[in-house]
Amino acid sequence: MNNYGIMIDATAVESNILYFNFHHKSWSAFDLQNRLESVSDNDPLKTRVFVKVLAYDSETIRAVLHHQISSDDVQAILVKLQFVLEKFTSQ
Repeated sequence: MNNYGIMIDATAVESNILYFNFHHKSWSAFDLQNRLESVSDNDPLKTRVFVKVLAYDSETIRAVLHHQISSDDVQAILVKLQFVLEKFTSQ
């Protein structure tokens, strides 16, 4: 995901909480949070997923997984994330 400006230190992950950095020339982590949480009828059906994350500052995002999130849910989140990031990088 580094191609999209996302950097994750996998060695720092010790629990179900994931922190990652988002670096983009025009968009902040707050913009990414807002887009991940939005669902539009204009988006492709498979990307109409509400992804709740927390932007701590302009570059840091926190995501939390729990026991009720399945591997299918994680795949849906990844599809949404890639869709949003591709839109960011095309702008």
